[in-house]
Amino acid sequence: MVAGAATGVLRTMLVKRENVADIIPVDVAINVMIVAAWHMATQAKPKEMMPIYNVTSGSSNPITWGDIEKWALKSIYEFPVDTALWYPGGSFKNFAVYDRVCRYAFHYAPAYLVDLIMTLLRKPRFLRKIVFKMTKAIEALQFFTTNQWCWTNHNLADLRSALVKVDPKSLATFDFDIKSLDWKSFIDHYVLGTRHYVLKNKPDTLHSSRKKMKILHLLHFIVQIAFAVFIYYLFMSF
Repeated sequence: MVAGAATGVLRTMLVKRENVADIIPVDVAINVMIVAAWHMATQAKPKEMMPIYNVTSGSSNPITWGDIEKWALKSIYEFPVDTALWYPGGSFKNFAVYDRVCRYAFHYAPAYLVDLIMTLLRKPRFLRKIVFKMTKAIEALQFFTTNQWCWTNHNLADLRSALVKVDPKSLATFDFDIKSLDWKSFIDHYVLGTRHYVLKNKPDTLHSSRKKMKILHLLHFIVQIAFAVFIYYLFMSF
């Protein structure tokens, strides 16, 4: 999702902004597994049943999909990618029909147009393949972006208390408390990580990427004006 938005390809997605995303950093989940294994091996009573740990953020440090949209887009503008195909933009959509119309207008139509131009230039087509792959990915997320759950994590709190009581020094390495996490800073690092490790952009290209972003912004504005003029004259002709 972040890679698609950063390159300017992802323009629409069906999401309920008010829903809690309930995402969790992967290192937090890993720390819980390590500490849970330690607790069962050394602290649990004989034949004690394995407890269930809900490693979630919604009940302790919630973040909504609307927050992700706002902060991620801001981070993308601050840390642009040098492989951007167009100026990042678009938005989450609350209604399936509206999202479907925008998908045809801003995903499929540009993909077919670009691939047609590439064919005429006798160069490899690429955008339609990227768009269809991205569409499958966001459709897989759709169930989670349009629904919300409420999880309790009392067992998780008890597990942390046990770690503090028995081995407080291990908190420096294996702490999994999510309450102090700054989501905005986390998303900044997430966008940078996507830029460097997923899209393979080198850190020293950040300055040139910002210059490219300004050019793409200008082109995006020109295209919007041209489209508005076209619609106006089309309307007047009828």
